[in-house]
Amino acid sequence: ATDSKGLSPWSEQMVKSILPIVKKIELQIVEAFDNQNKPAAERHYAENFKEHDEAWLGKIRQNMELDTLDANEFNEKNRAIAINNTFARAMPDDATDFFHASLPGQGFPFDNLQASVIWSGTPLYIISVSQDKSWSLVLTPDAYFSWVKSGDIAHASSGFIHKWQAAAQNGLMAITETGTSVLDRQHHFQFKGYIGAVFPLAKRNGQTTSIFIPVKNEHNQAVMKIGEVNTQAVSLMPLVVSKKNMAKILKQLQNRPYGWGGAFFFNDCSQEMKSIFTPFGIWLPRNSAQQAQFSATLDLSTNNMDERINTLKAKGHPLTTLIYVGGHVMLY
Repeated sequence: ATDSKGLSPWSEQMVKSILPIVKKIELQIVEAFDNQNKPAAERHYAENFKEHDEAWLGKIRQNMELDTLDANEFNEKNRAIAINNTFARAMPDDATDFFHASLPGQGFPFDNLQASVIWSGTPLYIISVSQDKSWSLVLTPDAYFSWVKSGDIAHASSGFIHKWQAAAQNGLMAITETGTSVLDRQHHFQFKGYIGAVFPLAKRNGQTTSIFIPVKNEHNQAVMKIGEVNTQAVSLMPLVVSKKNMAKILKQLQNRPYGWGGAFFFNDCSQEMKSIFTPFGIWLPRNSAQQAQFSATLDLSTNNMDERINTLKAKGHPLTTLIYVGGHVMLY
C-alpha cells in the first residue's frame, strides 16, 4: 500500500511516524553491544569465543554513520523492495555475536545480531546507507528497522510500485512448499521461496505457475520479471482455512531446525506462526509479545495448570488460538 492509511514502508505516513525515533534506537543498540563496564553475564563474544572489543564496535559504529540520521526526511526515491531473501541484522555486520556459551539458552544459535529474515518481494524503505555502501538500514512492513545487505534490495520507483500493485490486485500467490526453487523463463535459478513469501500472480500454466518477481537493473532500480515455480508449491491467496489446508502447511514446516531470528532461513516461534497464517491471508506481527496482544486475549497467568487447561479446552479454537508464555508463542 502507498495510501495514507497503509501500514506499509511504501506509505509516506508510516515512514514519517518512524523516522523521528530511528537515531535514538540505533544509539541504544550500539550501547547494548558495548562491553565496557558490563557484568560477565552481559558481555558479548565473537564466534571464536573471544570478547568483542572496542575496536570491533568502533568500526561498526563508524560504518553506520548515525549522524546522517539527524536530517532524515521522507523521500519517495528511498522506497525499495527485496530482490533476494535476506537477513535483517541489528547492526551492519555479518559475523555473529553471542553471550557466553556457559549461560543457559545462550551461545549458538542465539546470535544477538540476528533480528529477522526478509523474504524476496518484501516492500521496504531505505532509511540510510552505511559508509561503505554495503549495508542499508531499512524499514519493513512489520514496523521494525534493521540492516540488510544493499545487494539484496533495489530502489522501487513510482512506476514500478504502480505495476507491482496492479499485478497484486489481479491475484497473489503464496509459497506453500518451503524451500521451493524460483526460476526465470530460461530456467536459471533466482532464489528459494519459503512459506511466508507472497508474489503477484502472472499466469497459471498446468504444472508451472508464473509469478512476478523483482530484479535489479543496472541503475539499481527494481523491475518486474517473470519467475516460474512448480504449481504444487504455491496457492492462490487467501487459502481456505480448513483442517486439510492447515495440515498441508504444518507438515511443510514440521521437523525443520529452529532458526533464531530466521537464521539459516529456518523459523523461530513467532516466525513460524507468521509463516503458517500468511497463505490464509491472515497477517501476524513479527515477534511473540506483539502476537500475544494482536487480537482478543485472555490472561491466565494467575490460574493454576488445571484451570488453564480447562479454560483452553472451553474457549480455545483449535488451529487458530495462540498461546503465549514468557517470550514464547505456540499454536493450540
